[in-house]
Amino acid sequence: MSLVALGKCYELSYLRDGRTTEETVTCPGYWWAWSGDADNGSILLVKPLGFRSQGGSSRARAMHANFHGDLAGKLMNVEAPSVSEAKRAGLVVSFAYDARGFSASKRTMPYRHHFGAETHDEKPPFPEKYFPILGITADGGIVIKRRAGNSFRLADWVIG
Repeated sequence: MSLVALGKCYELSYLRDGRTTEETVTCPGYWWAWSGDADNGSILLVKPLGFRSQGGSSRARAMHANFHGDLAGKLMNVEAPSVSEAKRAGLVVSFAYDARGFSASKRTMPYRHHFGAETHDEKPPFPEKYFPILGITADGGIVIKRRAGNSFRLADWVIG
């Protein structure tokens, strides 16, 4: 499976099922990655296992270049959670990642994506109907998955 690295995990804000208070967590040492194509996919919290310079699909390399404004210098081997095994635990309000050092378009600070925002100028809060599912696997993996009414696409985020 080819993934597109979004950046180092900065934080995740979510609403746990059955609660109304937004919670925020950080996951030092982990990265956010996109699984899918530019129009349909999920966001995975992945654990880096090392880097390599060869391999990877041409589609994933092209998506990386389009998203970050640069070609990928290295490829990362990762441990990734299974999208199909992730069970709903809540809804994701926003997630943030740090792409400084490898993204021409996001080089000055960590980047935060609020679900429901269509432009950088829109500010939260946004309606819950736009929040995707926070999925958790049995071994603690985190997956951000679409639900009915969500339309987030990697292609939409090439505005940074």
